[in-house]
Amino acid sequence: MIAANIASTTELIPRLENGDKLTRIEFERRYQAMPQHQKAELIEGIVYMASPLRFESHAEPLQEYLVWRVHDRQFDWFRLNNGEYIQLEPNADGTIFSQIFPGLWLDIET
Repeated sequence: MIAANIASTTELIPRLENGDKLTRIEFERRYQAMPQHQKAELIEGIVYMASPLRFESHAEPLQEYLVWRVHDRQFDWFRLNNGEYIQLEPNADGTIFSQIFPGLWLDIET
């Protein structure tokens, strides 16, 4: 009978929502009723909660990728090698060659 009273009391406590305006006492009451993996803060009477985070890998890691540093006017080309990305260096002519896509070259001087 006691467990039923506790469960029904917990169900009556409203959930914390981002942007709620609460007193510290009401915030703590609702926070105690939340699942342990959720986090919330009360800052100057307003509830702040992080967005839910999900990560589902939907593909293999990229084998190669390019970074165009616009302000530096430079390209960086990286390749995955044994689980670590290494930067590919241009040859003497200033050209970088893809090791994954034959025929894909980048003349970094132009």
